[in-house]
Amino acid sequence: MPMKNLTYSNTILVLSLLLGMGCAENTPKEVFDSEQIESEVEGVFKAYVNHVNLKGLEAVDTFFIDDERFYWVEDGVIQYPDKASLVSGLKEFMPQVDSVQMEIIDTEANAISGRHASFFVRFKEDIILKSGYKISLDGAITILFEKNNGSWKFLNGHSSIKKPRGG
Repeated sequence: MPMKNLTYSNTILVLSLLLGMGCAENTPKEVFDSEQIESEVEGVFKAYVNHVNLKGLEAVDTFFIDDERFYWVEDGVIQYPDKASLVSGLKEFMPQVDSVQMEIIDTEANAISGRHASFFVRFKEDIILKSGYKISLDGAITILFEKNNGSWKFLNGHSSIKKPRGG
């Protein structure tokens, strides 16, 4: 008798697994409007650039998510492992800055889901220090956006500047 129950139980288990796998394959994929999401993150980045060009680095952290997953990479190094370290770095640098002028050269946005999008931008940026020294950057930024409480925020990102290869 126990053998029949075990066989019956195994049969039920196998059928349940097969049925479950069949359902998983037919589970509808998330539906989202890629064009809308891509337009929204493009708009958020343009607002970020306008903010930087008009107000400098002050309060730029409002574009970054308040989340322990946040980090920022510069030229291949995790420069800011969390939002607090980025804000601290900006606060130290801001008193030296007279003005910032950032120009968008090219962008590409890609919706990943209803809550996530990847974003690429080629940019040029001039930072004029109060000492009169000018820092000119020519590079690229990639950002992973996340929609949080109805607005898109930078979840993490990477910026790099053009450098000659080799050496």
